[in-house]
Amino acid sequence: ICATGYFDVSNNAKLPAGRVCTLQTYCPVQPSDLVFLIDGSTSIGVEVFRNEILRFVKDFIDLFDISPEQTRVAVVQFSDIIRHEIYLNQCLSIQQLRDAISNIEYLKGNTKTGYAIQYVTDEAFTENLGGRPGDSGISRIVIIITDGKSQDSVTSAVENAKLKGIKLFAVGVTKHVLYDELELISGNFN
Repeated sequence: ICATGYFDVSNNAKLPAGRVCTLQTYCPVQPSDLVFLIDGSTSIGVEVFRNEILRFVKDFIDLFDISPEQTRVAVVQFSDIIRHEIYLNQCLSIQQLRDAISNIEYLKGNTKTGYAIQYVTDEAFTENLGGRPGDSGISRIVIIITDGKSQDSVTSAVENAKLKGIKLFAVGVTKHVLYDELELISGNFN
């Protein structure tokens, strides 16, 4: 069951109700650079990582027109280290992307969400990694999939991302989600 103000999107990942909750939903119709920032820390566990997080990402990308001109997708996994799994210019078809996501290996380790958000803000959208110029009108979106149990502060990283025009969305996984952190990450875009 999702907390008040959250939307249940469990069905998108073919999961039981209340397993995947988010503050906001967003379906871009304009070209977008979309980064999935996925929690690979020990608190997630390999089963949730494989059967919920990766499956959710694969199902979610089906909603987009994956191509060099429309939506480009990157995947960054984090724990106490960062592993840039897929770059924005690496998989330019839905099948390439689905195959690459299926091959992602679970990291384990501590949860450094603030560090990961800062990395994505500074690196994932750069042109040499397939990002399009910031003044091109392309939406820059990060979907953070986590249990919200960060072992570092997310506040300054979230502020930096928003100052750069990056839209942040948080999706909570596991039965022990910390909704306050998800809300801090997602914030309000009005």
